[in-house]
Order: sequence, then C-alpha cells, then structure tokens
Amino acid sequence: MVTFSCLTTYKNAEAKLFYAKSVSAQTIGVRELRKKIAKKEFERTAIANLQNTSSNPGIHDNFKDPYFLDFLGLQDTYLERDLEEAILRELETFILELGRGFAFVER
Repeated sequence: MVTFSCLTTYKNAEAKLFYAKSVSAQTIGVRELRKKIAKKEFERTAIANLQNTSSNPGIHDNFKDPYFLDFLGLQDTYLERDLEEAILRELETFILELGRGFAFVER
C-alpha cells in the first residue's frame, strides 16, 4: 500500500488527484510514484493535453516520454551533428568497458 506522504509537498489539489489516480490505476509503489513526480508527469501531461486539439478522449493524457540526455554534457543549443558525436562517444566508452570481443561495426 502506498502512502501519499510524497504528495504533501504539492499545493495543487489537481496534481495530487492525478498522482493518486495514477497510483490506483497502475498499482505502483512509492519509488515509482517518486519517479513520476520527479519527471513532472502531471505538468508534462497538462502541456501535452493543451497542445492536443483532437476531440477524441482516447488521445488525451497520452504523450511520448522525453529523452533525458543530460549525461551527454551538451549545452542548451546544439547541432544534430554534436548530438550524434556525443552519443557515439558514450557508446564507444560503454563498449570499451565491456572488454574484449565487442565491436561497433558501422556508423
């Protein structure tokens, strides 16, 4: 059973209700609830719903999870080439950590 102590920091009753419904519908634990709150799921859902102009109710409250690329160390503005190079650099580091027998064949 999840305690809602992590929701007490919210002043917005609508956000509390959103997360409470999420817990109830998805039967998630405290750790997963904290992740949802940290990722600002309520705020992102609200923004996605504002941008959605469809009258189809099945489309509301659905959005694609964003990619968090903070580990790449890119500045606020970057080119696609910079993103590709940063990802490949991290991929190379990861493959080298695996040891012998692993290869990145083609770009």
